Amino acid sequence: MGALRSFFHCRTEKYRYRSRAAIICIGAFCTEIALISFFVMFFNIFGAPDREIILQMLILAAISIFSGLSLCLIIYEGARTIIRRKSRYTYLDIQLKAVVFSHYSKAFRVLGRKRIYRELFVIPFKELSYIGLYRDEKRIQLKGKIRCYCLDSDNLGYHVRGGDIEMDRWWLNSGGFTETDSLLIDESFGKAEKIVSVLNAAKKRFDELPPPKAYEFKEAEIVKRRKMMKRTLPDSFDFSRSWK
Repeated sequence: MGALRSFFHCRTEKYRYRSRAAIICIGAFCTEIALISFFVMFFNIFGAPDREIILQMLILAAISIFSGLSLCLIIYEGARTIIRRKSRYTYLDIQLKAVVFSHYSKAFRVLGRKRIYRELFVIPFKELSYIGLYRDEKRIQLKGKIRCYCLDSDNLGYHVRGGDIEMDRWWLNSGGFTETDSLLIDESFGKAEKIVSVLNAAKKRFDELPPPKAYEFKEAEIVKRRKMMKRTLPDSFDFSRSWK
């Protein structure tokens, strides 16, 4: 088997597609209103001119153009923000002994500072009992002993040590989380079948790891000799260090 892919970023194509479709629909609708207004103005100018209708159509065209541009800019900026945050804070990290699933939840401000709120799931392979597709065959289901953190993103940093996950905030390794026995992962990372196959391969790799060797304590030679000397001395042996 080739190199096992271990990190999956959130795919954001659907957000780009939806924002593009919304911008096209709004732009087409507002453009149509503006064109109709201009046609009405044209026929009034070269026909029987009516200043009131011309002014109304001019205002309607200006409002439709301005509102259309404003809505398109709002949708574009909102989609760009969501895409940037999803691609950064939503990911699947597969390590030697555990899987980490991070999910972007929302952003808010505390004392004027922007905070990113996300969910972090840590699933050790030794506690993972099931990997497969959910009933709809579009989502991935994991079963086992799963740690769930729901905190500010600044507190959810971790590092990998020996293939295992250790939180940067040491107190989060033993508390500050809830435990669940099931987790559903949506289609954020592409085809669910591919992710399931990668997870199963990683679980198989973990199961094939050799057990850790027991540490054997070996005494130094000088310690052994001292023990032998101690055993050979009589129990009543004593001496005095006095020179006259």
